[in-house]
Amino acid sequence: MVISVRSYAKINIFLHINGKRSDGYHDLQTLFAQTELHDTITIDEADRTELVCNVPEIPVDSSNLIIRVKDILSSRYGLKKKYSINLEKNIPSGGGMGGGSSNAACFLKAVNNMSDLGLSYCDMAEILGEIGSDTVYFLHNKPCYAEGRGEVIVSEAELPSVPLLLVNPNIHVPTGEIFGGGNLKLTAKADLTRMPLVVGYEELLAMLDNGLEAAVFAKHPVLQILKTTLLDSGADGALMSGSGSTVFGIYRTDEQLSSACSIIKEKFADFTVFKSRIKGAG
Repeated sequence: MVISVRSYAKINIFLHINGKRSDGYHDLQTLFAQTELHDTITIDEADRTELVCNVPEIPVDSSNLIIRVKDILSSRYGLKKKYSINLEKNIPSGGGMGGGSSNAACFLKAVNNMSDLGLSYCDMAEILGEIGSDTVYFLHNKPCYAEGRGEVIVSEAELPSVPLLLVNPNIHVPTGEIFGGGNLKLTAKADLTRMPLVVGYEELLAMLDNGLEAAVFAKHPVLQILKTTLLDSGADGALMSGSGSTVFGIYRTDEQLSSACSIIKEKFADFTVFKSRIKGAG
């Protein structure tokens, strides 16, 4: 039985850093939203587990989160089946859009169904929480408020399905380096249970904030230039996603999006540009 699943990229509508924890991680609060940009994972039963990918730079050994999930399922849950896994990447690696985390969660959900493992949401969340901070979010198909390291999902939400321009400068930004380097904007912890569950367009724009931008822009000034250019191109709001390096612009209409796309591609010819949308309601 062969199945093919879409593995969607995320952006952070806001990312607030609350402070450093005793375990070395940072407490944060965020609103995750998936975009229409996606990878495709094709899975088939095989004599041995093998991962292949169309992007040579993506590891296909145990450092890939898909293989880490498979190893956990084999060692802890007795999964004996093996799989041929084809990963067709479109989401830029190290771009702050959670590509690897999304891949891991989508693979886990698919194998749980294919192999009748009977894993509950809590079982899958426990597995994903071990291997990443934003991985648990991808068990959901809607925007979500989250806190902790990002693995504690507070509630789902609905956002307007607005046009997005996703621009990746092909710069890999190591998350640990940014969190460990200082210059983070700290925000007092809020009560996410009081946040709106249905967010309108103006509310969405007012939420845009990322406590990591200053630290990343200091290391990579071109990202500040990119954000400014997005706003000058007609974006109603722009923000770096996660720890970067992708910066996105939000537009009210597809016509504005297309016009901005032409401007960005002309000014930043070496950058990777995607026209997309927020998957606002699942």
